[in-house]
Amino acid sequence: MKKYQKDFAVFLIKEKALKFGRFELKSGRISPYFFNSSSFNSGNSVDQLGQYYAESIQYHLPLCTSVFGPAYKGIPLCLSTAIAMSRCQEKDIGYFFNRKEKKGHGDKGLLVGKIPLETDVIALVDDVITDGQTKIEAIQSLKELFMLQIQAVFVAFDRMEKNDDGIQASQAFSEKTGIPVHAIVTIADILEYLRESTSRKSPIVSQSAVEEIETYLKIYSDYSHL
Repeated sequence: MKKYQKDFAVFLIKEKALKFGRFELKSGRISPYFFNSSSFNSGNSVDQLGQYYAESIQYHLPLCTSVFGPAYKGIPLCLSTAIAMSRCQEKDIGYFFNRKEKKGHGDKGLLVGKIPLETDVIALVDDVITDGQTKIEAIQSLKELFMLQIQAVFVAFDRMEKNDDGIQASQAFSEKTGIPVHAIVTIADILEYLRESTSRKSPIVSQSAVEEIETYLKIYSDYSHL
């Protein structure tokens, strides 16, 4: 793991955005961990979150000039990320987001913010990726209506779970769109961090909790890559 990824793992646990225990997911699976981006609900936490997105974008897409956040969770993310990037790079980075519904008055545009040019290098930021359908629809809309192309997608956390076809969500999304997906951290990164912590006097979770995560991933993820 890179330093910013390890720092982000600490941040997720500190902010209680990543919890360990027993959680029932929408899919019906019983998971030993749970990620909830709604825990980032203060100015300070969202500001820090934007800094981690900015570091990930700087590493994977250094020529990025604009950040897009799909409504609704992507809206604060694109704003905080653009601020962090502008601060670190000492150049102005644009941000914009889409409306889910058209307005019938005032500014009737579908996009809000600094609308990029076709030459801009655009990153899409969101909290997680599941089936990716919302992102696909937003990307198609940007391309068809505004001739804008997303170069990469950035999410905070990737569970790395396989769908019914045996393919991870991020992989399926990239195969369908041709757009790479980069997670600030994956569950593999978190597992590595938890394993390291078990040797400390005050581990983050017990050894048995680590083993529960490993067992879960053997069933629902491509464990050979972990």
